[in-house]
Amino acid sequence: MQKSTKFFQCANIDATEIKHAFFTRNGGVSQGLYKSLNVSFSSNDLAENVIANRQLIIDEFSANCQLITLHQQHSDAVMLVDKE
Repeated sequence: MQKSTKFFQCANIDATEIKHAFFTRNGGVSQGLYKSLNVSFSSNDLAENVIANRQLIIDEFSANCQLITLHQQHSDAVMLVDKE
C-alpha cells in the first residue's frame, strides 16, 4: 500500500543538484510503537519497514537519487553535504 508522506523544504536553500526535505512522521508503513515514517535502523522497527519508509522518501523525488540521513541531535551542529 502506497502511503502519502508530508515534507517541508527551506525556501532559503538554493540547491539545484542536491534536493532536501524535512519529513514528518506521517505516511510511513511502520506499525505499533514505530507507527510512522520511521527511517532509523537504530530502532527496533523491522528492517523491511525502515527500507520501505526510505523508499517512500526516495519516491517523492525520483527513482534516481541517493538518500542521505543523519542521526538527529538537538544542537547547533551543522553537517555539510556536497557532491564529494
